[in-house]
Amino acid sequence: MKPMGFFDGEILGKREVQEDSRVNERLDSGFRLHVLADGMGGEKGGQIASQTTCGAFQAFFETRPVSTNPEEDLWEALDVANGALAKVVRGQPELEGMGTTLIALLLNEKTHAFSFISVGDSPLYRLSSSGLKRINANHAYAEELDRMVRDGRIHRKEAMEHPSRHALTSAIMGKPIPLVDTGSGVLKAGERLLMASDGIQTLRDREIEELLKGEGRDLESAVKGLLRAVEEKDFFHQDNVTVILLEAADREVFLD
Repeated sequence: MKPMGFFDGEILGKREVQEDSRVNERLDSGFRLHVLADGMGGEKGGQIASQTTCGAFQAFFETRPVSTNPEEDLWEALDVANGALAKVVRGQPELEGMGTTLIALLLNEKTHAFSFISVGDSPLYRLSSSGLKRINANHAYAEELDRMVRDGRIHRKEAMEHPSRHALTSAIMGKPIPLVDTGSGVLKAGERLLMASDGIQTLRDREIEELLKGEGRDLESAVKGLLRAVEEKDFFHQDNVTVILLEAADREVFLD
């Protein structure tokens, strides 16, 4: 099979600081580790939370090989990262309330098998011949509101305008984590995985799909196209946007 390739990038949006952090690393065990964290809890707190979480995942997998059960490894790394945040808050009580979302993914370079763990609302998409599909859970109150619409308990307009629609129902904060999602699969030839912070949802899924599978669109063009499309929306409260795009490729490309 072809080796895995990736391209990543970010924009600041309308924020003063970048609260997103990411890791892209080839591990000695023949796996790739990709981590994306979107911090929250004030500018300083959000930045520290996302950097601490990414650093903990990176350190965890740099000191031990991936086992025969990558999902279990990801659970252990999440526990270590959560503990690292708790330690930071104990040393700096003013950071109480900081936290971060997470997508962490291990990908076997030979078989293209992947496993992921996620907390929060940052989306993980899979692009296949059947289209674009989010494959991780959305830990935001929006999910409950949408269920209420389907059950006929509230109207669609009410759900879309609800003031708590984007409130998180789970995050890494150095405390027990309410909701964690895991999954696995195999990336087939021609398929792509897109990890993103939730700022990407300024674009509709249909727009993301079109930008990812445009004729002759390589990884670099696709990533830059996504970020440019977000900027062109010129949304007043635009959040940071970070993306990591993966696929089977003949060569690897990196964004410095």
